[in-house]
Amino acid sequence: MINEEELSSEAARDALMELFVECVDRPPLHLGLARHLLRRGTAMHTAILHNIVFKNLQTLCPALRDVTKYLSKTLPGKSLHARGRELVKFFEESDVAILPFVRLWILELIEQKPGLLPSAKALEMAESSASSLGIRSYALLARKYRILDWVREQKETWRNHGDWDRRAIIWSSSVLPADERSHWLDLVQETDDPLDRAVAQLAVIQ
Repeated sequence: MINEEELSSEAARDALMELFVECVDRPPLHLGLARHLLRRGTAMHTAILHNIVFKNLQTLCPALRDVTKYLSKTLPGKSLHARGRELVKFFEESDVAILPFVRLWILELIEQKPGLLPSAKALEMAESSASSLGIRSYALLARKYRILDWVREQKETWRNHGDWDRRAIIWSSSVLPADERSHWLDLVQETDDPLDRAVAQLAVIQ
């Protein structure tokens, strides 16, 4: 028997979905409302918006930051492979997927939910985005997928990169074996950049 609390929750989910469908079906997108509803879905930890979100990724691009946060909190493990294929299709075929903002948040979602894609495909997508995003996303994915050879290769050239890329490389070293990690990060600690040193300190204790 369904109790009053369960009925209330079900009614809230139904109302959320109804409002969200109306929001995405009435162009132009009401950005404030879309973001509010996605945040509400995140707080409720409900998967009820998943199908609508994936069918309307292009429409929802202006709210992609909130889409990413919602999906990273609510995607169940059993659906990750199928959703990953949908994400790749959008990334490779959508007219708007070339935009750095869009690529950044897609790669962020993959980092948060690495089960979406095999490591090779995820890194391929990050590499194809390097001209606009640098190698930050690649470094973070290399950490998540534990691509140790790539991380080791960066130890000789990490100083040659811009600030965000450099710090992502330093952070990626947290997956290295403890002795190897500590030895390299001791050298990083000698840098003049206080933020580089701060990231190195965090990476040591991971």
